[in-house]
Parts: sequence; C-alpha cells; structure tokens
Amino acid sequence: MFPLPQMKGTTVRVLGLGPAGRAAAEALRAAGAKVSVWDDDASRREAASFTVKGPRASLDGLDAIVLCDGGVSGGAKIVLPRAKAQRIAILTDLDLFSSTIESLPSRERPRVVGVTGAAGKTVTATLIARAVEANGSKAVLGGGGIAPCLSLPAPEAGMTYIVELPVARLAAARRFRCDVSVMLSLGPCGEMDGFDAALRAVMRLFRQHQHGDAAVISVDDGIGLKVCTALQSGDAAKVGRARVIPASGEASLGHGVFALEGLAFSSREGKTHAVGDFTRVGALSGKHLNQDAAAAIAASLALDVPPQLIIKALHRYKGLEGRFQALGSEGSVLFVDDHRARLPVSVGLAIDSCPDVFWIGQAAGASLKGAHPTLRAAYLFGPGEARGGIEVPCSRFDNLGAALEAARRDAQALARGEPHCAPVVLFSPGGPANAQEFRELLGNGIEKAVQHG
Repeated sequence: MFPLPQMKGTTVRVLGLGPAGRAAAEALRAAGAKVSVWDDDASRREAASFTVKGPRASLDGLDAIVLCDGGVSGGAKIVLPRAKAQRIAILTDLDLFSSTIESLPSRERPRVVGVTGAAGKTVTATLIARAVEANGSKAVLGGGGIAPCLSLPAPEAGMTYIVELPVARLAAARRFRCDVSVMLSLGPCGEMDGFDAALRAVMRLFRQHQHGDAAVISVDDGIGLKVCTALQSGDAAKVGRARVIPASGEASLGHGVFALEGLAFSSREGKTHAVGDFTRVGALSGKHLNQDAAAAIAASLALDVPPQLIIKALHRYKGLEGRFQALGSEGSVLFVDDHRARLPVSVGLAIDSCPDVFWIGQAAGASLKGAHPTLRAAYLFGPGEARGGIEVPCSRFDNLGAALEAARRDAQALARGEPHCAPVVLFSPGGPANAQEFRELLGNGIEKAVQHG
C-alpha cells in the first residue's frame, strides 16, 4: 500500500468509491487518518467499511476532502462549494501521491513519469515501463485504468513510477509533479466538458516542472503543435524549467523524436540520429501506434535509457488486449479488436491506421471528424443515433452479431473482387461494449494472428 505519512492524525472525507476512492480510503486509514466516505451509488456505500456521511452532513472538523472517482458530479456538487466556503482543502488521490513523493529526500525519491491525453496513454505508459525495465530499473505502472495510484507499492530509491493521467482526473488535481511529462493528442478531448479546462489542466502539469525535467509533446495534431510552440518559447511560467521534446509518428522533425513506419529517429541541433528499427513489431503497426512509440521513445531517452535498450524493449512488446489487437484472419481479411477505443478521436486514429477498413461501431453517439480515406463502410449496432460525420455507406443493425456478419461478408467480397486490397474488419465501438461477445461471435475459424518480435 502507498504510504501517506503526511496525513496521520487528519480527518478526511473521500468522495467517490470506485477503485481510486477505495484505494485512497484504505491508504488514508493505514496512515492514521480518520476517514469518512460518500458515493452516489448505494451499492458502493453499502460495501464500504467506513463511516458513510451524506452530501449534506456536517463538514466541521474536516482537514480535507479527497475527490476521487466520478469527478465533480452528484453529491460532490453539494459538498465542494460548502468545503470551499469553510476553507477545507480539496485534494485528489493524485495530490496525495505527489505529496508523498516530494516529501522524500532527493536520494530516496523515485522518478515519476506522467502520461496524459485523449488516446494512447496505456500503450505509451506500458512501452516506457518496458524500456525502464530493460535498463535494469524497477518500473511501476499505475493511474487511469491500470491501478489506482494509492494502491501502488511504496516508493524506493531507483524506482520509476509511470502514471496514466486521464485529463478529467488531472483537471481536479492541485499538484502533480513529474520528472517527465508526456502529452499525447488532446483533441477532441471527450473525457470532460470543455476543452479549455483540459488544456488548463495539462498546462498546470507543465508549470510544475523543475530544472532537469522533460516535457514530451505529441505534435501530430494542431493542438499539440500549438502547445509545443508555446512551451518552446522559453516562458518558465508555462513549462517550469523543463526541456521540451516534440514527438511525432507522422513527420520528420528538426528537433525531437519521430517514428515513421517503424523507424525511429532523434533530432537535436539540426543533427538526426537513428534510434532503431521496430518494423517487425506487429503490435505497433499503424500510424497512431507509431505516435505512441515516438512519445515513449522520447520519454525513455529523457530517462537516460540507451537507444538500443529502448528498441529491445519495443521488440518485446506483444500488445495489450483490446487496443488495436489483431485477433486473426480469414484469407486476406484481418480482424482487429480495438474495443478500448471509447472516444471519437481514438476511433478515427484506428481507422486511419488500416487499409480498406470495414468499421463496426456503436450507433449511440457515433461520430467521426475529418476525412478517413481508408474507410470503406460503417456498420453501427445497438440503440441510439449517430452524431454524423460518417461519409461512407453506413448500415444500422439491432445487434453486434448482425453488424459483424455484414462487415465480414463485405470484406470478403472485396478480397475476392480486388485481390490487391487488404481488408480489415475493425471493431472500434467508440463506447463501452462487450468485447467478449465480439470474440465469441468471430468464432474459432479464423487463423490466429501472430505478433512478431
């Protein structure tokens, strides 16, 4: 359990009892704090082994409110204004985590890498962790959908935490300092209401950097490019004292790190050096995964991992379940499971990374921004209405099985009629979906995909 010695003897109320909230409450109790809790979900309240206090319960005697899962909604909308009026500190699990790390003497302090953005966080964080491990150091992954920060092992000298930072969670935090921060694509950021709030949260992360830190910025979208340009202006109020490292999976850079079709390069002061070749890593095929790899390589270089060990680590990467995962093929038709793509930007990146795409997505809220020249057809299933922006033949189905059957049939027809094509049936729902159902419907008749490396 993660230690919180600074909270000993305090009285704290935890709002939200999802994974992060439960971990926070347990860590606070272990630290010697007096803890009460609230969650809008009755089943979570009933399962809690803590005193439950409703949104209108007295706040007298509280030292802090700890805001966790769920954000500023429901009961939190009632509690937080009252807490502010009584000048009670409002913290998050990220604040508590960072406070413990910063309180340690420098010789005992582990390094912290924070990865944020609308898509690609888990892949990028995992690649960085593999590179750190290849260099002989202990890497601990956490945050986001991986593991709550306050459930992670206690800090040790020489350890590196790689923390996934969803933008909505970062926006609620007062302070989270990283040795290396990584900003992937932010827009359109569907994780929270208001893109401006997302941008402010990320800029606050940058401002907390100190001398010797690094800020890796993905510049493959307009927002990232603007943010990077602003940070490179040298304004310490914007980026603290960190060095700025642009990263791209689409274009060569005069300064920064870029990866083009599996070949990675690092440029500085007008000189470009090859980092290595990961073209045979099947789990990193696709433009958007090149972006994730470029950001991970840049962060790993900033952590002083030698280039050859970074590439070695990439070759050991076998992919993550449901993240652009090749399941297998029928003839020349490839089936890809990208069910963890829950934002339009993620779906769009997956589509753009495949040739001849037959996309299966959820009807409710289905939306695509911009042109997607490789998209042949869309197959939307379930209730709800699409938001638009889909500029190809689009069919509606009551259920996933019918959508898969139609996409499979059309992809096979293309393969027979145009043998030079490489059809891909892409399951990228753009929202919560039953991935197990997709795999069961697909059946055992496909030839299982083999990831090289």
